[in-house]
Amino acid sequence: MDRLRQHPPAVPADFWSHPTILDAARRRHMGRLIAAYRRHPHHGIPISQEIVGGWVGVTQGQISRMETGQPEHNIDRLIHWARLLTIPTHLLWFTQPTLDASIVVEPNPPGLASGLDAAKSSDGVGRAGSHDEEEPLYRRTVLYGIVGALGVARGALPVDDRMEAVRRNVDRGLRAPVTPSDVEEWERTAWQYAREVGVVPPATVLPELLVDLDEAHARLTEADDKLRNRLVRVCAELSALTAIALIASDSPGPARRFWRTAVRAADQTTDHALQARIRGRRAVFALYDDLPVSTALSMAEDAVTVSDGHATAGAASGYAARAQGFAQLGKHNEARRALGDLEATFERLGAATVDDRRSQWGWSQQRLLHVASFVYAHAGDASRATQAQEAALALYPTQLYQGRAQIELHRATCLVMAGDPIEGARHTTRTLTSLPSPLRHDALIRRSAQHVVEAVPAKAANDPAVCEARHMLTSIAASHD
Repeated sequence: MDRLRQHPPAVPADFWSHPTILDAARRRHMGRLIAAYRRHPHHGIPISQEIVGGWVGVTQGQISRMETGQPEHNIDRLIHWARLLTIPTHLLWFTQPTLDASIVVEPNPPGLASGLDAAKSSDGVGRAGSHDEEEPLYRRTVLYGIVGALGVARGALPVDDRMEAVRRNVDRGLRAPVTPSDVEEWERTAWQYAREVGVVPPATVLPELLVDLDEAHARLTEADDKLRNRLVRVCAELSALTAIALIASDSPGPARRFWRTAVRAADQTTDHALQARIRGRRAVFALYDDLPVSTALSMAEDAVTVSDGHATAGAASGYAARAQGFAQLGKHNEARRALGDLEATFERLGAATVDDRRSQWGWSQQRLLHVASFVYAHAGDASRATQAQEAALALYPTQLYQGRAQIELHRATCLVMAGDPIEGARHTTRTLTSLPSPLRHDALIRRSAQHVVEAVPAKAANDPAVCEARHMLTSIAASHD
């Protein structure tokens, strides 16, 4: 929540290929580009002009005038917005100067005041009476420029617990009532986290997610009955996302507790789709827990039951967990039947759910293919497994490192099950080696690789390739601990 108020969220590379973005760039109109940025489908809920204004210290009215008025021509302001929003160079109609990384920051840099004055008047438009209102914009332009020149990322600054405590104390002292606008921002925050969990390494996203969940709970206790139901939903989603991040960081015990909280919160709402969705995701991730597979199958049944015959993302996840659980147990006929139920449910899902390829709450074609890859790989059906794997990799966005790595490990599983454990072990090692070191610690990836090694028959257990894969997994686990 606070992160969104402080600076723009990270966006994927294809964010900038949206037609409204391209149209604004073609028209050379930064205001329209900002409007297109705010309303981009990636954010789920449009970002308000007030929040965007807060990024640079101007009012909502000034952002509105910028979006609907004449194009901005002041180069300093254009450069500032380009850097703030991380607009790709190929979309810019002006040139950004290269910053000198050796810049020395002085208490009062020479020419700072005159530079600000020049920026205020260089567009030739009279702004009598507006200098005090707009000065934060220019001051932050200079400060962000200095930060960029030093190569310091604002997101990399350390989080100080005392600083957060001070902020929370001030926030409580304000005793501001919870408003519909507050709830909308929390819903947007939950949506953003749903797109970050599984994309951003858990060690990065988890601390901020926990802080926001704690604050959302504080807002929940202050909200009136009309807004409380929506905030309960936010708390349910944030709790579930926390559980997913904890599973990925190999903390199954705390994850189970957050799953329980997420289910209880969802059950306080009247949203049966939400109740099924959280139960379905819990069943899927239980397959990467230390729990027996039978527990995941029971959770899957719960998700399907709560869906009550409706085609929901929760029902799809329930059938997916069922198919993968049976495949893991070697019950391949049952796994195929569950996959058939999943395919039938998938055909009935709403377009918004199917089109959502990046968030934890979507159920896109790539997810269906992922499950098919798992089922056929464990059955040793190389032809169908390969077909599903190639199709899934073609759809997976590059940011979703978890899914892409798991598909490669499905290939390794299929090799083992089809009678070539040595090449399966080699492919496991290649897959892990290709990942950046921090991503190898993702428990979903590591446990998927562990399943490959555990499937190797005893007669091949001491082969050098198998020993190398086993040693790599042991080393990763040891360094994680």
